[in-house]
Amino acid sequence: MITYMCVECPSNHSRGALISSIFTAIEKVTGEKLPPKLKDGNVSQVVENVAQACLDVCLGVLIIDEIQHILRRDGEPEPQLLNFLVELGNKLQIPILIVGTPLAQKVVGNQMRQARRMLGPEWSNLKKDKPQWADFIGKLWKYQFTAGFTPFEEVSDKFYELTQGVPALAVTLFRVAQRYAIEMEGSLPKAAISDGLLQAVYDDHFKIVDPMVKALASGDPERISLYEDLKLDGKMIEEELLRNLADYKDKCRIKMVRTATNAYKRGRKLVKAAVGREANALANTYAAEAATTTKLLDAHRKAIAEGTDPAQAVSNAAA
Repeated sequence: MITYMCVECPSNHSRGALISSIFTAIEKVTGEKLPPKLKDGNVSQVVENVAQACLDVCLGVLIIDEIQHILRRDGEPEPQLLNFLVELGNKLQIPILIVGTPLAQKVVGNQMRQARRMLGPEWSNLKKDKPQWADFIGKLWKYQFTAGFTPFEEVSDKFYELTQGVPALAVTLFRVAQRYAIEMEGSLPKAAISDGLLQAVYDDHFKIVDPMVKALASGDPERISLYEDLKLDGKMIEEELLRNLADYKDKCRIKMVRTATNAYKRGRKLVKAAVGREANALANTYAAEAATTTKLLDAHRKAIAEGTDPAQAVSNAAA
């Protein structure tokens, strides 16, 4: 019996790669090669084969890690792989634990069938004034092996400043700080953890995460959202939504002004064109009338010069 098995969601969004990873994981645990025919057939048949293979080894839980890899460059989940996960969950009839960064929340999208499968705990940084942080430190701090013991209260502010309540950072800082203190015991009796020592460890080993720690310390949703491994808490999410709403209102207002301006410009062009067409029509009418009048006057003058009837000449020219 295999209690649990962990596979990683492929970064190329390929369901074939995920299927291959599941089969490879089974082979690695059992030490036996699976029949190649299990990988053949259409998607539904392969899903049946995966389910049967998991049933044969009495798999208890299937863990799919790095689920955010299912997202394409446009930020949307790959539909074929998403549908495969849904069908796989229906066929396996065992728990599927999906693990990923906060970016993985986009996998849910507007699909209720997938959202209900992804309900579960979400971990973010622990808050300094919450009991969870005190409980965590209480269990961690007793594993202090330096010659001199430092009560947590003496370094609590600095420790939280440098970790922002992220458990992984807290454990690493606590461990490396003790190593520094132990290495200094030869030159400094009863070396112990201090604010200065914690800062030195941070400066030496935490440069790569310094921007993330400072983003958390700022409480600015925009800065925090730059890092997919950081999760906004409820208050920050509300602030970000309000900010996005304000931005949206501004964009709508700008769009309306632009639309009105463009409509005004188009209106002016249409009026100008209409006036131009009317002016041209009047000019053509006046020109025609002037030509007719000139023609009649010429006929009148000619008749007088020749001694003929001017009225008859004008009548003939008008006809």
